[in-house]
Amino acid sequence: MRAVRIDEFGGPEVLVPVEVPDPVAGPGQVLVRVAAAGVNRADALVRAGVYHRAGRPPLIPGVEASGVVAAVGEGVAGVGVGQRVMALDGVNAPGFYAELAVVPAERVTVLPDGVELTQAATLPVAWLSAWY
Repeated sequence: MRAVRIDEFGGPEVLVPVEVPDPVAGPGQVLVRVAAAGVNRADALVRAGVYHRAGRPPLIPGVEASGVVAAVGEGVAGVGVGQRVMALDGVNAPGFYAELAVVPAERVTVLPDGVELTQAATLPVAWLSAWY
């Protein structure tokens, strides 16, 4: 799958498109086919190497997204394949600047009808960046 990866910290030029293996949903996890990813302050800080929760490169940034459930792992209830969702998780786990991302099921919210995927991708964090 295609993803955007940070191999070294720096400015926007360090965001590099790459091919990486498709992730697989494990127990308690949901595989999301990403439709849209939010871009927020945390992502900019990760890229620059000054975000307190970021690991070391290589990293796939993106802490919030929306998409469609592609698969669910063992023990997942309340969300199923084909449902539209928004998701939030930590840096590089899953890293939503990618076509697919694995997320703990408790970090996924099923979207009601009428909520567009592009709008839903900004609901977990980006609004706060705008407010600040």
